Amino acid sequence: MDDPRASSELGPNSAEVKGELGVKDLNLDATINAPGLDNALPGLGGTAKGLVKVRGTVEAPQLLADITARGLRWQELSVAQVRVEGDIKSTDQIAGKLDVRVEQISQPDVNINLVTLNAKGSEKQHELQLRIQGEPVSGQLNLAGSFDRKEERWKGTLSNTRFQTPVGPWSLTRDIALDYRNKEQKISIGPHCWLNPNAELCVPQTIDAGAEGRAVVNLNRFDLAMLKPFMPETTQASGIFTGKADVAWDTTKEGLPQGSITLSGRNVQVTQTVNDAALPVAFQTLNLTAELRNNRAELGWTIRLTITASLMDRCR
Repeated sequence: MDDPRASSELGPNSAEVKGELGVKDLNLDATINAPGLDNALPGLGGTAKGLVKVRGTVEAPQLLADITARGLRWQELSVAQVRVEGDIKSTDQIAGKLDVRVEQISQPDVNINLVTLNAKGSEKQHELQLRIQGEPVSGQLNLAGSFDRKEERWKGTLSNTRFQTPVGPWSLTRDIALDYRNKEQKISIGPHCWLNPNAELCVPQTIDAGAEGRAVVNLNRFDLAMLKPFMPETTQASGIFTGKADVAWDTTKEGLPQGSITLSGRNVQVTQTVNDAALPVAFQTLNLTAELRNNRAELGWTIRLTITASLMDRCR
């Protein structure tokens, strides 16, 4: 097909495609010029400009893109600038690079200064880096992997991962091994731990998640000091919780998942200030359990206060 030029317009915005699609060779340029996106859709605003090129051959096409958008608005969400640069080739395997940079994402209670995503490599060996700077969340992660097209299997590793959150920093203590098998529609997530100054959450064994699977998660430590940013000034809580969750599922069968959750508190104390007077409640024992077996849920608790009173109960 030989079509030297085609264009479309929407108000002041236009897109033009010129070049040719030959029997063998590709040579197309698509130019985007959108100086006024305001109200192109309800609540939308901003500008966009860029160039997309198609090169190579029908058997081995190449796509090059350089697009910039500024002053984007969508209802209460605003983005100062988005820059996308890409160079993707497809021969016996897909390869190339993609760089995305997003500046000043704002909406109520969220202010992200910068997000960058950089991906490069081929099906056999590729890597991705994500960086986020802002409030209330910032952080980074690296993902590297390889894809076997014949086996439809992707293996990778999540590393160098940490995030700053309203409850403090979270970081991986070890890399996470990932294994996705498309034919089985199953993903394996290797053992790992997330660490926070006030908590430690661990996956002690590989999770095989698909139509059926099992997941075990250990709460090695949870300090109630983590809840301070969310509690009123008149309430204080201290103490440590540990626990475990063990859940198994099989969506090929009827019924609910099977599982259990246990939580155990140590040195737990809650102090409420009423009329300038502190009213502490200290727990000698504070254990909570929940089980789901044979489509039946069972909750249990053991509570003993330091003032000799105790409460033990179970409900179904």
